[in-house]
Amino acid sequence: LNDKFTLWHPAGNGLLCLLTGDKQYAETAKQQVLDVLERKVSDGRDDRYGFYNPGSGGKMRAGPAIGAIGLAYDLNYEAWDEGLRRKVAVAIQENPWTRDIAAAPPIGPGCNQWGAAVGGAGLGLLAIRGDPGVNGKMVEEALVRIAEHARKEIAMGYGDRGYYFEGHQGGRISSNTGLFAFIQAYHLSAGRDLVAGKENARWLAAKWVYEFALNRDGTY
Repeated sequence: LNDKFTLWHPAGNGLLCLLTGDKQYAETAKQQVLDVLERKVSDGRDDRYGFYNPGSGGKMRAGPAIGAIGLAYDLNYEAWDEGLRRKVAVAIQENPWTRDIAAAPPIGPGCNQWGAAVGGAGLGLLAIRGDPGVNGKMVEEALVRIAEHARKEIAMGYGDRGYYFEGHQGGRISSNTGLFAFIQAYHLSAGRDLVAGKENARWLAAKWVYEFALNRDGTY
């Protein structure tokens, strides 16, 4: 957290607040989130990722940014005052990229941009679901569409052992920038399992074990 700012720093500070009980971390997260919402600060390591102002790829960059602010909101929730919580929740809800991604993800499920956009926006929506100041009908309808987009990604983007249509690197981007986290969060917070009975989905996480364990000479 002492390194160059990223959109995930506010979530990191929120986690530290929960772990230590030190509210100063939540205050730091508050200022960081306000900088994103009011000054439109982008990610310091890769400025293509922006909450309001994504760069190349548009929805692909906006989705993870929305997810990052959703995580910050969730982890700092108890430490922030009601006014700030409402401000952040409404910003996630009313962000035009949130609505655009729910309505129509980028390109298609076989493109790495799909999972990044869908998963990130889904995380943001799950974070604010059922909270004060939120349009519950809009959020629930958007989450239904996001969940369907995630199902299409699993069914059409990945082979029967989790290998991605665009190749392994494309699969990393699609999976790791939002889709994995959304699938798990949707199961835990909404009680809905998107992967039960889908053999390829069972391999989406398991396949990483082989990548990490395999040596250059082909031995484990």
